Amino acid sequence: MKLCSPFIAMIMMLLVAFCPGGPDSLSSGSIFFQKESTVQQSAKSPDNQETEGQSSASAGDLNTAINQFNLGRAALERWDLIKAEEYFRNALAIQEKLAPGSLAVARSLNGLGAVAEREGYSRKAENNYLLSLAISKILDPKGIDAAVSLHGLGNVALSRLDTDQGEKYLTEAFAIIKKFEPDGIEMAVLLNDLAEVKWRRDEVGQAEKLLRQALTIERRLAPESLERAASLTGLGLLAFSSGKEKSKTYFGEALDLREKRVPNSLIVANSLWLLGVCEDDPAKSDGFYQKARIIQGHLAPESLALAWTWGLLSQSALKQGNFPAAEQYRRQELAIYQKLEPDSLLTAKALEGLSDLFAKLGDLQRAEEQALLAVKIRERLGPGTERLAWSLSSLGDLASSRGDLDAAQDYH
Repeated sequence: MKLCSPFIAMIMMLLVAFCPGGPDSLSSGSIFFQKESTVQQSAKSPDNQETEGQSSASAGDLNTAINQFNLGRAALERWDLIKAEEYFRNALAIQEKLAPGSLAVARSLNGLGAVAEREGYSRKAENNYLLSLAISKILDPKGIDAAVSLHGLGNVALSRLDTDQGEKYLTEAFAIIKKFEPDGIEMAVLLNDLAEVKWRRDEVGQAEKLLRQALTIERRLAPESLERAASLTGLGLLAFSSGKEKSKTYFGEALDLREKRVPNSLIVANSLWLLGVCEDDPAKSDGFYQKARIIQGHLAPESLALAWTWGLLSQSALKQGNFPAAEQYRRQELAIYQKLEPDSLLTAKALEGLSDLFAKLGDLQRAEEQALLAVKIRERLGPGTERLAWSLSSLGDLASSRGDLDAAQDYH
């Protein structure tokens, strides 16, 4: 497999590129939002025998849970993530009391996973999806709730640059959704996500084919939807290597759709900084990045999304020769990664970015220190980890530059 260029790899890192599985998949058209009939069924099983009075009270509580869940999904659709989390937690508290281990509980956990995923809190999202999937595997392993969990886990894996694991989860979800909704919006979302997998492997033709299939569904069922915006974003990323102007057109269309549906949301922020990446003028890029940063800082102040933006701002400052700002932004990016994903490729890449900055400043000692931390992370992730050999070679070059030939030989 041919490796992507560093710049394209950076874009891949910065965004779960086509966005749909996390940000867009739980829209009003998604089968995630089926009626909550399973809640009451779970509560009235033979194991839950109650007196007439208790049954009446429980039914009232379960109706409250259904209402809270539906309010949560509506808030999620309009990207009001704070309210969505509150409603899903309210529903979950009732469901765990009256119908523990039910598909209703699994569904609320999926809702909480979707909220965390949109906010860029991958570990929190993963935990909720795994808890939900554990329930679904017992009660309905080939059902919709299991597919939603698998879909979410696939996108979490992709956000960590774990393409193999992401593909595994997404393929499992695809097999389930294909049975229930082969030509629906949820299928379009999965096609987008599988296109990202193909793109990461430099199978551009296959990626475009999947995106076009998704767009065909979206134009028919939801032409003004966030899902269509996600497909346009994917096409913009595919077009990037052949010309920024074409990418700008796709990204601009996606931004228009998102601003109409969910203004000042995190998904709007993603579109803003993609447009910034397309600008050749660093000052213009900064304008887009800063708008994105303001939105992310308000809605998700310690998220991967904000870390990505700090990284972009650092690169832009570096291009303009503003080394103090470049270091400040890179450290803010790194602080978030070290808190959320300390042993990830994201953290390793940020450390390497800081190392490159110090090298440009002529501070070879600090450059080598950061590079060594990055190498240690890559080694912990496994000998086959992306660019481990390249990282060791770069570390050797730094040691050689400062005159430590023994260390340089060890690294090489």
